[in-house]
Amino acid sequence: MVSTNILGTEYQVKLDDLRNPLLLDKAGLCKCYLHEIIVRKPEVILEGDATDEERLVALKEVLLHELVHAYSRETGTHYDDDENLVEWIAWLIPKIVASYEDVRIKLSEQELENEDKD
Repeated sequence: MVSTNILGTEYQVKLDDLRNPLLLDKAGLCKCYLHEIIVRKPEVILEGDATDEERLVALKEVLLHELVHAYSRETGTHYDDDENLVEWIAWLIPKIVASYEDVRIKLSEQELENEDKD
């Protein structure tokens, strides 16, 4: 178990095998009222003949999805039926971060080139 600070609130993040009855058939769950996120362990997050790489990707996606739920709750925008919005935000975050990093790196390179010209 690890903890993370979400807008001033400590959330416990737990990896779980198939023992937690709250998960039922879910890969993850954010219990916002308890400040707790539970995500299936990589070895049980996908059924069948999934590769270790596929399981790790699924774990990261589910964790991000549940973190978005926690942020939504802490900002007061959490609704009972916000799954589509949460999924959309979780899907976009890595793309936004990648774009940000791309622009940041290019701007840094551009600044370095300008310094060389001076």
